[in-house]
Amino acid sequence: MKTSVFIIAMLLTANVVAQTTYNAPQAGNPILPGYFADPTVKKFGDTYYIYATTDGCGAGFGPSQVWTSKDFVNWTIMPMNWPKSHWIWAPDVMQHGNKYYMLYCQPCNLYMGEGLTPRGPWKNILGEPEAILVPDRFVTNAITLDGQTFVDDDGKIYMYWGTWGIYKGFGCGAGRLNANLTSFAETRLIPNTEVTDFFEAPIVLKRNGTYYFMYSSESCHNATYHVQYATATSPLGPYTYKGTVLATNADSTVHGRSEERRVGK
Repeated sequence: MKTSVFIIAMLLTANVVAQTTYNAPQAGNPILPGYFADPTVKKFGDTYYIYATTDGCGAGFGPSQVWTSKDFVNWTIMPMNWPKSHWIWAPDVMQHGNKYYMLYCQPCNLYMGEGLTPRGPWKNILGEPEAILVPDRFVTNAITLDGQTFVDDDGKIYMYWGTWGIYKGFGCGAGRLNANLTSFAETRLIPNTEVTDFFEAPIVLKRNGTYYFMYSSESCHNATYHVQYATATSPLGPYTYKGTVLATNADSTVHGRSEERRVGK
C-alpha cells in the first residue's frame, strides 16, 4: 500500500466545520481558500493531494478539482477532466498497480474513474461516463453515499459507503472488490449495532493489525455532529464500538454545525 495521509480534522467528511468564508472571524485554521467539504488527503510520491466536495454556491455544486502541495503549506488548485457533473461529492483517490482510481458520489450512487496520474485524466472504469459502480441500496439497508476505499496489506481492496444509517436494521455498506475493480467478491452490511449511531462518512484505517472504522454521527445541521470509531480484526468486521474521536468543544473552536459557518478545510 502506498503512503496515505489522513488528518482526523479533515475526515469529518460531511461538513463538520462549516459555513461562511474560509477567512471569516473564528473560522478556525483553514489551509485552503474557498468552500470545501468531505475532504480526502493522500500522499503519492512526494506530493500531497486534497480531494474535496466543492461548494462555491451551495448544494455541493462545483467543478472536479484537486489541491496539491509539496510541503503541506503552499497549495495549488488543479482542474480535473471528469466527471462533467456538478454533483461531485466526497471524492477519494487510491493507487493500485500502475493506475489511480477516483471514487466519488452523487445522491445516491457511486462512480469510479481510472487514470495514469493522481490528477487523471479520468475515464469511467465501466466505460460510459455516467455508468454507476454502486447503485443505491446495493447492500440492503445501506443508502449509497460517501464512498471510501481501503487497500489492505495483502493488496485486497475494500470499499465503504453510507448515509442515514441510523434507522433500525440500517448501517454502512461494505465490500471487497474483485481484481478488475468493477464488481465485488463479497459485500456486507455493517449494522449500526456494531457502529453505534452510524450516520455517514465511513473510513477505515489499519494500525498494528487492528482495523479502525471512523464515521460521523448525529445531525450535520447542528453542533451534535461528531466523529466516532469502532475496531475489528478484519476489514469487514464484525466491529466493536469504542467511542467518540472528535466533537464540538465548549468554545466552538471545533464546531459540528454546517449551517452557521464554512471554512476551507
